[in-house]
This record gives sequence, structure tokens and C-alpha cells, in this order.
Amino acid sequence: MKPDLRILCLLGLVGLGLMEPRAGLSPGDELAAGEPAARAVLLGRKLDLRRASSADLEALPGIGPARARAIVAEIQRRGPSARLADLADAPGLGPATVERLRPYVTLE
Repeated sequence: MKPDLRILCLLGLVGLGLMEPRAGLSPGDELAAGEPAARAVLLGRKLDLRRASSADLEALPGIGPARARAIVAEIQRRGPSARLADLADAPGLGPATVERLRPYVTLE
């Protein structure tokens, strides 16, 4: 399946900080089951880190395969008590990366 060029362009704009996700998210705005992560991010929906795969996380700005795997491993390691701030302890991540991800992710 080829990625939609429009989605890739918009993700690039979000990653460069030239475009922000939709403001005013409500609790029902998490990633819908089966919805592609890139599309969800563009629509301003937050990815639930407890359910996201490494491939889903790669749709986030500044997250490549290594960082995506580190996020998944840290969430699994911490279990139900995981908090977003805990991701700063994962290899290859830090407080600045965690803050950059905050508008795009949730831990429901």
C-alpha cells in the first residue's frame, strides 16, 4: 500500500512545526480502531501509547524506528503505572522529545 502524498506532506509540515494538530481535543479523540496512525495525527487525534505499535509511533514527528521501539519497550517495562514523563528514561529519548510528543499522544 503506497502512502498518500498529501498525508506525507502534512506530516512533514507538522514535524517542522509549521502546522499544529487540531486544538481542543475531547476525550473521544483518540485513535479509532483500525485508523492509520498518520491519518489520526493529521486529524489531531492522540495515539494511545499503551495500544500503539512501533509502526504507529513512526507516524509521529521526530520518531524513527529506534525511538519507536524504545517507547514501546519503556511502556511495556513500566506497565500500568507508566506516565508520559517516564518516556524520558528510555534510550534515545529525553525531556525535550517527550514534550514535543505531548500534543500527539496519550496514556489512557
